[in-house]
Amino acid sequence: MGKYRCTVCNYIYDEDVESDKFEELPEDWRCPVCNSPKSVFVPLQEESAEHLKGDKSVSDILVGQMAELGLKHVFGIPGTSILGVVDAIKNNPKLEFIQVRHEQTAAFMASAYGKLTGNVAACLTVAGPGATNLATGLYDAKLDHSPVVALTGMVKRQLIGPGSFQEIDQYSFFEPLTVFNKILMSRDQTTTLATLAIKHSLIERGVSHIGIPNDVQKLDHQTKLVPFEGNFPTRATKPTKYLIERAAKIIDKSERPVIIAGFGSIEQGKALLKFAEKIKAPITTTFRAKGVVDEYEDLYVGSHGGIGSTASTKLVDDSDLLIVIGSSFSDMTQIPEKKLFK
Repeated sequence: MGKYRCTVCNYIYDEDVESDKFEELPEDWRCPVCNSPKSVFVPLQEESAEHLKGDKSVSDILVGQMAELGLKHVFGIPGTSILGVVDAIKNNPKLEFIQVRHEQTAAFMASAYGKLTGNVAACLTVAGPGATNLATGLYDAKLDHSPVVALTGMVKRQLIGPGSFQEIDQYSFFEPLTVFNKILMSRDQTTTLATLAIKHSLIERGVSHIGIPNDVQKLDHQTKLVPFEGNFPTRATKPTKYLIERAAKIIDKSERPVIIAGFGSIEQGKALLKFAEKIKAPITTTFRAKGVVDEYEDLYVGSHGGIGSTASTKLVDDSDLLIVIGSSFSDMTQIPEKKLFK
């Protein structure tokens, strides 16, 4: 029997507790905590006893801990200052390493994976110029709130500071674009920093960075891994009853409501359509939210904004109420100043 995690709110579906196998649940089953669809759940596999046997290094424990918390894919470029971690990934059956030709590509791939699945992915590279090449892709993840972990190699600890080959201040470099940023300096920090990196990335929806000195990667280390269940808070929230009632009254009084759906409403297309049909309102989307609802649905009128559809612009301008769901009010969307409920 297995366990499955909701990538939206972190609810754990435990087959032993629920009695029903997750794969056998009906396709319209939804998360009992945040109402997200079955498709957003990812499996939490048990750590195999075989994988825990034998001599282990800090790198083995680091990537093993991240895999235990749901990491599946690592995008990157191997090199001398990160080979300890690359070897550990290669030896871990729960992880897939995807080699790219440029570090920026690795960061963008990890960012895209996080945006589309809600689950964390990692990008990996060497010290110095390899680390700095991640910046553009990681800023994409930062601005679009995608859960990403960046793993960067570093020179040996005794060489940090005097300006060694390919040595830069990686901590300071990553500080402006991360929600969690640490250098792994001791084997005793391994599971703690790996867990915190995944936790901050998932909960705060941003970039976590761990720099690992070359000598630390290869230190012998044995310890137990931290499980996901019981160590990660739920992200589900529910508005108070009076706010829901207030929203319903405002919607009932409107004559020309329009729904603007942003990227935050991804995976909620069926609920949006049901809502739109009930209040007889058209749906327009931001550019990033294209595809949230089927574009052939009668109530969908295209994207809104600078290069959006004429129908969307006309309906939004003429509306007496805009219901904005999951949008950050970007300048690109050009939501006009009028009565809003968000």
